[in-house]
Amino acid sequence: MILRRVIKHFRHQEWTAIFLDFLIVVVGVFVGLQVQQWNDARQTHLRELHYIALLKGDVSTMKTNFETFIQRTNGREAAMLRVLRSLEACSSEMATGQDFERTFTEYQNILTVPILDATYNEMLASGALTRIEGFALRRAIAALFTRLNINNSIILQIRDTLPTIDTIVWAHVRLSYDDDAQPVLAEYNFEELCKEPRIQNAVVEMIDMQHDWNTITGRSVARIEDLEAELGKTTIIAAKVKTP
Repeated sequence: MILRRVIKHFRHQEWTAIFLDFLIVVVGVFVGLQVQQWNDARQTHLRELHYIALLKGDVSTMKTNFETFIQRTNGREAAMLRVLRSLEACSSEMATGQDFERTFTEYQNILTVPILDATYNEMLASGALTRIEGFALRRAIAALFTRLNINNSIILQIRDTLPTIDTIVWAHVRLSYDDDAQPVLAEYNFEELCKEPRIQNAVVEMIDMQHDWNTITGRSVARIEDLEAELGKTTIIAAKVKTP
């Protein structure tokens, strides 16, 4: 239609009409491009909202998992220290039976907390992370997963001494399970343990391992809380996010 009109105007040398037809075409193309760009930007924004909603869920779950792990270890380091002091002084009154139970049945529980990074890895692969508005939020996301991976690597290194501790402990105490399938300290001779320096050294290493785990895990939780704070500053409402 436009082409026919332009040809007709050219034949009659109607230059004003030709200019108007040209202007209509230019404006139409411009508006079309703007609409396409707006639609592309909208689709990209919806995908980013979807990713961030998933990330919120991952972060919340990881925080719950960390809190569960920390609750399980609450008081363990202090119990180990009381056992050490009891063995050093050869005084059974300085530590309780529960302290010995926790020390010799829980020292191996220097565990890594699972990292829920499927959404983060997908954001990296798709470039969605770089498109998120706000440098602080992008930095907090990257910092969290970088720190979690580093911390888990450190924890695995800390566990390298466990075989040596196992050899010493298993030679002097007997472990078992109760009716609820929970590990228990079945038998040990306190006077014998007092006379064995290797046991004391093993407990010292247990304390070091537990202290390092507490410190590293605390740093991980701090990173999670930092990211939660940054996510909280956004105007995203997860319930309204729709998958494009």
